Amino acid sequence: MHPYRDPTEVLAAERCKRLCTTFQRTGACQYGVTCRYSHLTREEEARLRAAAEPVQDPMQAVWELEEMVRWRRNSLRASKLPKGFRFEDLPSSVKRCLDEGNVDDANQG
Repeated sequence: MHPYRDPTEVLAAERCKRLCTTFQRTGACQYGVTCRYSHLTREEEARLRAAAEPVQDPMQAVWELEEMVRWRRNSLRASKLPKGFRFEDLPSSVKRCLDEGNVDDANQG
């Protein structure tokens, strides 16, 4: 939502705003980020609150980050190419992200 702003500032600013009824009802708003009302969802608020909390144990934070990276790497390795796509046809930038041995062999030829 606000990748370069301090989560504490975002929470404070959003709490001062009333909820956007259009966004609540439809999940979209024609004014987008320029809307004067809040589009903050419960999930985003929870994420911002967690990000705003001070780190109590730096090693715990490092461990959690490593776990997230490990999970993401494993999910990428386990991914399968959509039907009709072959590994050889992918751009080199994508090939580097995928482990060739873990791509679905059925889609390679």
